[in-house]
Amino acid sequence: MKIASILENQKIEKRIAITPEIAKKYISLGFEVSLSENYASHIGIKDEEYKELGVSISKDEKEIISNADIIVQLGLLSDDKSSILKENQTFIGVLNPYDNKDKINNLVKKNINTFSFSEITANTDLFEYLVESETTSFLISQRGDLIVNEEFKVEKNLNPMNIMFFNLFRHGSIENRSQEDVASIQKSLVSILIGIAQERGILNINDSVSTHIGKWTQLEETKENLVTIKNLLAMTSGLDVDFNFLSEPGSVWSYNTRAYSQLIFVLEKATNLDINVLSSKWLFEPLRMKNTFWQERNKGPLGFRKDSSKYGLITTAEDLLKFGEFILNKRMTKDSSIISDVKFFEESFTKSQNKNEAYGYLWWLNNSTSHMTWDKNLSPGKLLPNAPDDTILALGAGSRVLAIVPSEELILVRLGSFPKDSNFINNLWEYIQN
Repeated sequence: MKIASILENQKIEKRIAITPEIAKKYISLGFEVSLSENYASHIGIKDEEYKELGVSISKDEKEIISNADIIVQLGLLSDDKSSILKENQTFIGVLNPYDNKDKINNLVKKNINTFSFSEITANTDLFEYLVESETTSFLISQRGDLIVNEEFKVEKNLNPMNIMFFNLFRHGSIENRSQEDVASIQKSLVSILIGIAQERGILNINDSVSTHIGKWTQLEETKENLVTIKNLLAMTSGLDVDFNFLSEPGSVWSYNTRAYSQLIFVLEKATNLDINVLSSKWLFEPLRMKNTFWQERNKGPLGFRKDSSKYGLITTAEDLLKFGEFILNKRMTKDSSIISDVKFFEESFTKSQNKNEAYGYLWWLNNSTSHMTWDKNLSPGKLLPNAPDDTILALGAGSRVLAIVPSEELILVRLGSFPKDSNFINNLWEYIQN
């Protein structure tokens, strides 16, 4: 893959997007780097310094742009240089999307990926971090404008987590976007489906789960009947992964995917519709999530664990962004389309019990003073210290994330393989908060 940069308009910008140190990092990651002649001579950096690192130097700026996969600048290119850009190229820069909306829209119409932040140093650092973390898709929307729209290619290797990603989670590619089983991000979508079903009078979240699907646990009937739909939404079923008794429903918070997944069967039984048909009617079609569907998972030694959900949600970052925009717009405008049950909707993003303040109805919350996770007992502080307090999140294995920040009118989506950084999602915010 080729990264390139040409001279800026030095009347307005004397900085450079690719320093020798940055070029060295790109080359170490396997990229080819091309720069225009005398690229940094005005700040005392000679072409020879770049050449010694393996950078290609050329006089022909149009050829540099034409041959590149990724163009990195501090500002937008001149109109004659922009006209050279081709479909599926990526342009990274300080694009000032609110001042240059028409120019950026023209790039988007040409199917050119644009990647913008307020400072190029943040862009390049973030770009490296995303590549190193085996990210496949990364989108950020703010105030309705798509300001980051990036797809990366993740190569297969012998790392066990990489193998797991390709064997279990990677579905393929559609319209030049990675299409993946997004793991537990599906839970947040199911929460909204339950809310729609309640609004339509099909069920009530205080119903016993067994009312809809019959016998499903190892408990005697009287105890099983105490487990409600609300308990599954709040992760307070009181069951272990084999559906044995652990505690009274509602008394303990315990992350249990297998228990949660019964909500899909509840929806199917209560509506007499397959989960794909139901989801398409209620969410996918209204939100134009055209590349999203449910697929039954393979389980066993080479498949998903037995305690995982029967179905995986296959989708793209673009479709998840549409879902995030729906959530954000509904929270801000109280729009009554799709779901008008304001009480359920607001409860989804409020602590659902007193055991884990960071959990609503299958949504993660960042406004708590303490939190628990799937692999951590009670810890002080909020879930993601680097993220805004009002962030709400749908989280999936491999640090897949849909994050919504109402105060900043911002939506972030990241898909991909498993990062080496165990604190990836929290650290990600250091790169995007200005």
